[in-house]
Amino acid sequence: MKLCGKGVWMAYSYHLQRGVEMAAATASTHILIKVGHGPYYFPETTRHLTARVRAVGFLPIGWIELTPTLLPESAIVVQRALAHDLVALVLHLPDRPGFEPEAIEALDERLHALNIDRSRLFLASSPLPVAAEPEAVKRMTMLCPAGWMPFCRADGQRTVEASLELAFRSLGDLSLVWTEARPLYPVLAVRDAEGQQLLPEAIIPWMQAIAEHSVNFFSVFDAEGSVKAMWPIIQAVELPCQEMEGTLHVEEKEGEILITQPVYIVVKSNDTVWSLIDRYGMTRQQFWEWNAHLWESRGLPRDPDYLQAGWRVRVK
Repeated sequence: MKLCGKGVWMAYSYHLQRGVEMAAATASTHILIKVGHGPYYFPETTRHLTARVRAVGFLPIGWIELTPTLLPESAIVVQRALAHDLVALVLHLPDRPGFEPEAIEALDERLHALNIDRSRLFLASSPLPVAAEPEAVKRMTMLCPAGWMPFCRADGQRTVEASLELAFRSLGDLSLVWTEARPLYPVLAVRDAEGQQLLPEAIIPWMQAIAEHSVNFFSVFDAEGSVKAMWPIIQAVELPCQEMEGTLHVEEKEGEILITQPVYIVVKSNDTVWSLIDRYGMTRQQFWEWNAHLWESRGLPRDPDYLQAGWRVRVK
């Protein structure tokens, strides 16, 4: 399957408010929620967060942290998670030893026996040159045909944009084991290998590289670890696939569900708040409800005279 837009990862269920706030401020389309860890599935968390994420207008993607112990048992978690209203499911292969070929093969057999629809399965891992077990990454990508989500993390030797380039260079090796081309959807880790938060300016080259590679989907790990000063930088990134697309918005009203399709435009140099309100038939209140975060995230007052070219604003 193909994804379009931006995603925000939540490491824990109690980060939902922060995740929604960040997703709205960055014009994201998806929120990634943790639905399992190793052989353990979180049914109530999955059910609750999936409904909440959809109710506030975003698309839920589940993710599972894989563990070397009882790896084949994760197949049951995959089966149960996909039974919920998730767009897709990401299997996160962490950088640790112990993911043996026999265990990965057993997981493959379990997924086959359970008749799992793998077209919605993505793998998230470090790029091959920096992965703890590159062969495990290669084997796991075969189990997850929907695509690959390489984690781009800064460390003492490389920046996040250097990690992104390693990810794209990894495609050469991965193509030797794939039977067909698969999308690459990078993940920006906002903490470095030592757990320190990146400065906002540190992610600008990564975002520029995303644009240069014409990426259609990327995500940020994670909401709680990001600083709000990063959010306008993420929001400003325009993706090729979004030129003709809106994002799904769901509202609940007295027992019935109303589905609308918000429309976003990129501000041009001669646009003003008043001209947009007039052109698209909005009220002033509607405009600020949809777009006030663009001013607030930059520490600006709601000044209609300050509207910057390149901003992505909602008009319907």
